[in-house]
Parts: sequence; structure tokens; C-alpha cells
Amino acid sequence: MEEKYLHLIWEMKRLPSNDLLTVDGVRIEILSFGIRNDDLAGPDFFYAKVRYDGITHFGMIEIHVKSSDWYRHRHQFDRRYDNVILHVVHEYDKPIIQSGYELPTIELNPFIDAEHYLKFKQGRLNSLTILCRNQIHSIPSIYLESMKSRVLIEKLTKKVEYVSNIVGSDPKDILYGLLTLSFGTGKNKNGFERILQHLPRQKVYDNGQLSKHIYVFQAEAILNEYKKTSEWNYKGLRPKGNPEVRFKQLVNTLESIDLDLISGHSSFSLFEKEIQKFLNIVELTSFMKDQLIINVFAPYLWSVGMHRDNEDFKQNTLDLLSKVKAENNKITRKWKNQDIELKTAYDSQALLGLYRYYCSAKKCLSCQVGLKLSNS
Repeated sequence: MEEKYLHLIWEMKRLPSNDLLTVDGVRIEILSFGIRNDDLAGPDFFYAKVRYDGITHFGMIEIHVKSSDWYRHRHQFDRRYDNVILHVVHEYDKPIIQSGYELPTIELNPFIDAEHYLKFKQGRLNSLTILCRNQIHSIPSIYLESMKSRVLIEKLTKKVEYVSNIVGSDPKDILYGLLTLSFGTGKNKNGFERILQHLPRQKVYDNGQLSKHIYVFQAEAILNEYKKTSEWNYKGLRPKGNPEVRFKQLVNTLESIDLDLISGHSSFSLFEKEIQKFLNIVELTSFMKDQLIINVFAPYLWSVGMHRDNEDFKQNTLDLLSKVKAENNKITRKWKNQDIELKTAYDSQALLGLYRYYCSAKKCLSCQVGLKLSNS
């Protein structure tokens, strides 16, 4: 059994959600399966809602092949897992204690469809989560474009909220937080988020300048402690994408950027000029510079627009993403395979969000495309 398949059937809701029992025999109702956490480190699904023992619980869901994988992955040492409300496993082989109480657990083994799993193993389910793939071109493109705009706003807002929950609402802290997380990339955000949690900006900046030796000394101590309980993920990474290389790039970037200067401007055009000036001097590949615009500066500027309640500022942020070329990954390729055009990061970020928040979760009736098709 593969954990990726368990994620898939959870997203597709291929189980009798109104007739589930925990391994202890307690009836449990899944009110919301949550949203898949593909962008950030931590539990597998956010914003879940379940009801058991007469109480409705809101929080996160973690999925494993065996329940004992919780300890094998060292989650008991990671405070992000303290808000897990349900453990979903293929095989229950050990009770899990977190924050002083036993996690409620459901076992998926009885609900596995052998034929469906075989299709997954054979790679025949790769595009099934875009359920409207054969109909999407039968309706005017305005419905997809409108949904893209809505989802991109949702995606930017979620990212800002996630970082703000760690560092607070100060603009310089949000920018520092987004920068730190961005160099972890999707595979190794855990260690970089550990730096962010234990090494706030105020500890390593003096009069707006990074105290490099203090930062490196403290950050390396945090990473060394992290590596005692977790492992870096090198699978599928090129040498320049290794976490050690990314950490050096993060240090050089933090040393080069003036957080006070960038966060101190009053207009979007001044923000954008300062960001471009920084990107022209920082020693990073063009790919990484694009990633900084997509994953750092766009969310940061969106947070400024939110804070100021300025719709023009927000629109300028969306326009900024239209100046960067589209990303190329396994999810964007799913859309390209359906002849959906992706020219810019506006397109790729919007369609990544649409796939993760709606297609994978089968929320077709919450999607303008799905609603139009259902009424056609």
C-alpha cells in the first residue's frame, strides 16, 4: 500500500463517510475532509471537521500506511501535529499519543477497492481528479477564467494567513517569513519552518541589517536539532536544490535584502521598483528569482493590499504574477493535457489552487465551471 493512494481516496471521498467507526468502535462523522496540504510542511489536510463523542472538532488530518509511522516520522516532536483531530491509516498497529491524549484513528483497509488500487498502481488514475476534463471546452471560457481569479485570491490569502499565524502581522515579519519558507521548497519546508518558529526576525536583525554570524550560528543549531528527529528529503532534487545549498542561498538573500526599505513604501510602483532592484543584484538563478516573485513578493504585496483594504493594490499584485512565466510541474501538466493554456504564473498558480482546493476534493458544485456544466 502507498500513502499517496490513501491521500487520493481521501480526497475523492471513496469511503462511507456517514458510517465510520474508529478502531475503538466509536462512531465518527466526517463533516469536511479538509484541503490537501501540498504547499506547506505539516499535516496532510487542513481545515477538516469531524464529529465524534457528540462533539464537533475542527483541525487537521494526518494519513499514514501504518499508525506507527507517526512515531517513525517523528511527529511526536513536532508541535504542528498537536492540532491533528483524526489519524487515518491503512493498518492500525499501534495507538498514538499526542499532547497527552490518544488520537482517534480510523482504518481504511476495509474500504480499499482492489480494482481501483490496481488502476492507481498502473498509473491509470493520474487525470481522474479533473472530473470535467471531457466537458470543460463545451462551455464559454469566461467560467474558467472567473474561477481562476477567485481561486488565486483564495490561494494568496491562505498563504498569508499561514505565515501570519507563525510570525504575526508586522509587514517585515511576514516578508521575512515568506522568504524563509520559500527556500525550503515543497520537499524540505519542515526544517526551514523550524528556523522561522524559533528564530524570529527581531533576534537576528540590528537596525534593519542581518547579523549574519549570529543568524547562521543559531539557524544551524536549530537545523542540527531538527535533523536528530527528521530527515532531509533529497529524492527528486538536483544538487543545487539540496537543502544545504538552499540554506546558503537563504542566508545570502536575507543579507542582501533590505526589509525596512521594501516594506516602507507607500505605492505599489515603488514596491515593485524596489523588488526589481533587489532581484537584479541577488545571486540566484532566473528560476529562483521567478520563484521569489511567485512565492514571496506576490503573497507579501497581497498582504499589504489586504491590510490597507486597497483593491487597486490587490489587482496590481495579480498583474505582477502575469509578468512571470508559468510553472511546469505534474499538476500544471494535467491542465496542459486537457488543452488548457498556461502562459504566466497567474495561470499556473490559479490552476494549481483549482486542482488542489476543488478538483481533488470533488467540490464541483462549489466551482463555477462545475456549476455551469451541471446546469447545461
